[in-house]
Amino acid sequence: MQKHPFTIYQLFHLKQKTLEKRIAAYYQASNDAKTVIKLIRLLQIRGELGTEAIDTPCFELIRTLYIQQTSRHLKRYFSIFEHIFHRQNGRH
Repeated sequence: MQKHPFTIYQLFHLKQKTLEKRIAAYYQASNDAKTVIKLIRLLQIRGELGTEAIDTPCFELIRTLYIQQTSRHLKRYFSIFEHIFHRQNGRH
């Protein structure tokens, strides 16, 4: 059973900016950080496997999630998104 409102086609064919807006809107409506992190991770994987360059999807949303919420699930993915927090300090 699908928990989020996105189809497989949308996740792999919509433009990055469109998906980012929809993921942010989904988070605002549902407050479901666990699913949002998985969707953003899917965007990262899409960028790694595909030919389009997807650079740091949902940058601000990720920062907001990790600042506002702490859960075991978010901690599990922290190493994947850790570079986002170093970026502000000029490090990559």
